[in-house]
Amino acid sequence: MKDEEIELRYFYRFILLFIIGSCLLFLPVRAEAAAISKTMQTTADSKRLTAPVTVSNTASVQKKWYQTARTIMHAAGGIGKTDYTNSKEALKTNLKRGKRLIEIDFRFTTDGTLVCNHDWNNNKGKPLSLASFLGTKTSGGYTPQTAEEAVKTIAAFKNAYLVADSKESDIAKVYQELVDICKRTGNTSFLNRIVVQLYYKSDYTKVKKIYAFKNWNFTLYRLKPSKDKEYKDIASFCKKNGIQTITMRYNWVTNARMKILKKYGITGLAYTVNSKSTYKKLRKLGITAIFTDFL
Repeated sequence: MKDEEIELRYFYRFILLFIIGSCLLFLPVRAEAAAISKTMQTTADSKRLTAPVTVSNTASVQKKWYQTARTIMHAAGGIGKTDYTNSKEALKTNLKRGKRLIEIDFRFTTDGTLVCNHDWNNNKGKPLSLASFLGTKTSGGYTPQTAEEAVKTIAAFKNAYLVADSKESDIAKVYQELVDICKRTGNTSFLNRIVVQLYYKSDYTKVKKIYAFKNWNFTLYRLKPSKDKEYKDIASFCKKNGIQTITMRYNWVTNARMKILKKYGITGLAYTVNSKSTYKKLRKLGITAIFTDFL
């Protein structure tokens, strides 16, 4: 065999061995790269699964007032061991606790100012002038307040609602004054966060003439219906007029009555509940939210 052929064969063998060696050398690197790539893909997939879904504002659904919380603070909520105060301290304390549904009772003083008061219990049931009202502490020694002060306090808290309870027979006069207060204090938009409470069917027309309120509740503590057919009649009225909720005393709630409300698309609320066990029972029956002093 010629020397040239021998050299050529050695050259080809060298090239072949070089190629085989290179492949063996880079196999671990390629395997490691593939593993890293797979890990990165798994991590990315995991992030996509756990990341919050972003929904545009136009597609989001605005919650109704009664869907924003499970508790509605009765008479501005209890403070210490005292209820029914409608006081500055009670209101501010419960707002700071994170409560955003606040019920307040309204009455007019003898000289015509709308104030936060349930039954003049700071004067043995007798109406007071504004000066006397503000100068007399509530039960428990707390500070009384006007409707204007309460409106300004609640309006300052985003997403807080005022559930108004008129203790005056002239319900239209109370809501007219609330509208006037919002306008003169620069809180016109807060009117969309006032919940009108009706006691009789005739109240609806009276209040509707004053302002196009968005939030309505038919509370039954004055009517005191005792028969299921009465609940059916009220639920039918509410559906017809866009009244979203009916509030009944906690021990009036039954499966039959909740089925009536559901049939008409009405949400059930209950008052006044300060027991966690009672609250749980009401939730099982289908009650969405409760009026409470201390829960």
